[in-house]
Amino acid sequence: KRYKFGVLLIKEGQTKEEEWFANEHDCPAFEEFLNIIGKKIKLKGYNGWAAGLDRKGGDSGEYTYTNTWYEHVLAYHVSSLIPSRPGDKQQVQRKRHIGNDIVCIIFVEGNQPFNPTAIKSQFLHVFIVVHQEIWASKKVWRVEVVTVEDVPSFGPSLPDVFDNEQDLSNFILAKLINAEYAALKSPKFSHPMARAREGIFSNIVDKGWKILEEMDRTSTVTAIATSNVSSDTSGSSITTTTSTNSTISTASTSNKKKFHVKTASTSSSISTIHSIKHIPSESCIPSPTRSSLLPLSEKSNQEQQSSQQPQQHRKVKEGKFVKVSKNRKNKANNQCVFNSW
Repeated sequence: KRYKFGVLLIKEGQTKEEEWFANEHDCPAFEEFLNIIGKKIKLKGYNGWAAGLDRKGGDSGEYTYTNTWYEHVLAYHVSSLIPSRPGDKQQVQRKRHIGNDIVCIIFVEGNQPFNPTAIKSQFLHVFIVVHQEIWASKKVWRVEVVTVEDVPSFGPSLPDVFDNEQDLSNFILAKLINAEYAALKSPKFSHPMARAREGIFSNIVDKGWKILEEMDRTSTVTAIATSNVSSDTSGSSITTTTSTNSTISTASTSNKKKFHVKTASTSSSISTIHSIKHIPSESCIPSPTRSSLLPLSEKSNQEQQSSQQPQQHRKVKEGKFVKVSKNRKNKANNQCVFNSW
């Protein structure tokens, strides 16, 4: 993750914002402190994180300071290294960078107090104030933290003084990063970020609803098309069923025709048998009643003549023949048995 922080020099006796931003880079103690918290790099042609400073035309100056702490990349807006324009009392070129930072390091010469209300900025919420002092012939650094009221507390805890440059560097870097995270929790930043997140989520939801509506519309069209295809298929099925019914009806009709044929054949047989029963008396088949009335001698002669006659056939309907056999008389009812083929 990348961070940007402001660095402002306050010389002894200065109390106004215009004086602070107008200072030039001519303080050895300030230069020493910058080398503790970062590394000096040349802006022109620099490919790393420069916190928005110009790396091509030189409008932001020739040098700046950067640092890397663990996986965090830091870049500084050093006021005294950014060029100032003649006659510009408000130092717009310098303030437009530092005034848009959230955390700013204030390096103060001497023991004068720092007044945060002297800087007019809507974004600066945390000031880390550093004083270089001499204690018992030894150079030390005293650190103070000034925050806006809504910013929650954050670590690491402040010691009395730092007499080791490495300890001071680690403390300042950790304090800077934690200060920015704490400041982002204040209403000034948290409320706009919440609205921004809400807007992003609303856009995502709106896009999602549009996609769902499009999918529903596509599904509806597909369902209608499928329904139409199903209707056409159902119509074809009905036609097929009708054809099947026609086939069944035809088959039934054929069966009926066959059945009628059988019925006609049976009727013919029955009619044939019935007609044979009504054969006239002059036929070769004697009537049983008449035969029983003849005298025995005449009956014997007649039977003898009948036995000498050849077997006769009568042609009936549809080319069928009925064979009458006198030798197969039914003794029970004294009637002839007729075989048809």
